[in-house]
Amino acid sequence: MKRVLSLLVLAVIACPVVAQEKEPELSGRGKPKLAEATVSPWYVSIEGAWEPDNPTEKNKLVFDVNRIDCFRTGGIDLVGTDSFCIIADATTALRMLSVDINLWKVVEWSETELIMVNDSACLSSQTTIDLTSKTAIALDIKKPDAKNFDSCNVLPDRQTYYLSNRTDYESPMFAPLRERR
Repeated sequence: MKRVLSLLVLAVIACPVVAQEKEPELSGRGKPKLAEATVSPWYVSIEGAWEPDNPTEKNKLVFDVNRIDCFRTGGIDLVGTDSFCIIADATTALRMLSVDINLWKVVEWSETELIMVNDSACLSSQTTIDLTSKTAIALDIKKPDAKNFDSCNVLPDRQTYYLSNRTDYESPMFAPLRERR
């Protein structure tokens, strides 16, 4: 248990919050750079910012940075599966720093992919890390009974996301940071 608490503390400390003084250089690419995972047989780590595949005004996200650390063993007492992931999320919603840590179940860890799941009152979420390309995608599906919660009504019924490299300031998601200058 001490090991798990130490890992949680490290995840919070390691979760990067982007704050730069000068405008980052833009590369002129049309597509954002995808985040790249670090992969070993017992550990997978990736960090970046989730962006919707098809951005609209309804699914516009608040700037946030995510770090995912997955461990092949040790999760039975935490999530009910041996493999588990620690998701650290830092956001500047409402101009205040907010850090959140969640534990997700890993339902598959093969040579080619790692699939983790999480359920909330509003959403069923699945994140897949492709261990060959070292990239991550996510799918959120709003639960049918989520209409009973006002906060769930602003979410799209179904949305896919890709994890972009957090230093890719070309992304529309980082526009609020560029506009503050």
